[in-house]
Amino acid sequence: MIKRRNLDSRSLVADIGEWLSYDLTAGIADAFAIAVQNPYDYDVIIDRALIYTTTAGGTGSSVGNLDVVASATATGDDIFDGVDLNATAIYDSLNAADNGTNGEGKSWVWDEKNGTNDYLTLKILAEDASSLAGTVYIHILKT
Repeated sequence: MIKRRNLDSRSLVADIGEWLSYDLTAGIADAFAIAVQNPYDYDVIIDRALIYTTTAGGTGSSVGNLDVVASATATGDDIFDGVDLNATAIYDSLNAADNGTNGEGKSWVWDEKNGTNDYLTLKILAEDASSLAGTVYIHILKT
């Protein structure tokens, strides 16, 4: 028999982690497909990230970068660098071929809400991704 433990959300994140998902927003070059603040009042570790594009962006050279950053308008490329947003695909941070030049297949600290680096952004670079649709999934653990 499997016993179920009664855990609050903080204990659950610390114990087994949690998957969060964010819908991608289509946009022009330099717009953000996602820009979300850590919803928790404590630091979490992102140990895996997936980008699932269900509809291609619509421009052949449209790419995106995903990273943990200081604000909703900041960008970086430590998780994914140059993901092809004009493809229907699944990109996995644990797959070195998906990470791009600067992307790293490791874990990242996502600072607590209102902390130093408390945003996760995916910026559309180079060209528009006006037809883009899909989801970013991140797996988090409490620090």
